[in-house]
Amino acid sequence: GYYHAGGSATGSVYFENNIIDVLSVTAASTAYAVGARISSAIAQSKFVNNNQIYNVTGGSGTGAYTSGIIVDFLPSGSTVNDNNIDMVTSTSHVIGLQCASATSVSTSSNQTYTVSGNGVTNISSTGNSISAVGIFAHALTSLEFNNNRVDGVTSTGTSPSNINGMRIGGGAVSNTFNINNCQIANVVHSNAASTGSPVGIYLFPNSNTINVFSNSIYNISGTGLGAVRGIYS
Repeated sequence: GYYHAGGSATGSVYFENNIIDVLSVTAASTAYAVGARISSAIAQSKFVNNNQIYNVTGGSGTGAYTSGIIVDFLPSGSTVNDNNIDMVTSTSHVIGLQCASATSVSTSSNQTYTVSGNGVTNISSTGNSISAVGIFAHALTSLEFNNNRVDGVTSTGTSPSNINGMRIGGGAVSNTFNINNCQIANVVHSNAASTGSPVGIYLFPNSNTINVFSNSIYNISGTGLGAVRGIYS
């Protein structure tokens, strides 16, 4: 895929209008796969827009989570908009669009940014005790998150830690998140012998102000033990 980790503290990073299709390691591999990873000094504005990422297959590696796109260190004014991601699979952790640290579903160095108009479909993992997430957006200050779509997040392993269509939150006391006009469908744990708790939209409980409105959530289901929730906060 593409990997940018420049050390400059000035300027901007533009990753736009790209197509990446078929990036894989074997199922038995201990490697991971990432369609595009953008991570550099926090002062660099980042514009990750209008990309298409398809057919990314990772093994059990956790040096980064297998993802369509990973982007971190987003300063104020950055955008992650109108990307399409389809068919990202792994035998370990898997995330369609990861706006956070490369190996976490709880931390980032992001400040204030926008995630809008992204479509993420067919994200799946066969691993045990893993996280499977359609879109993860973490911010330390504030976030505009709207008109995003996730259809198809599936875990078939035992005891997954997280099965989320969208996972959103942050850690600063004064942070504000606006989450609206999103669609989430078909978030499924399909292991009848195991505990798993699929959630349409997972909101971090330590996020200060969360405005959630005009979202649509369909078919959040599990065949095993564990709660099923449309929205969890």
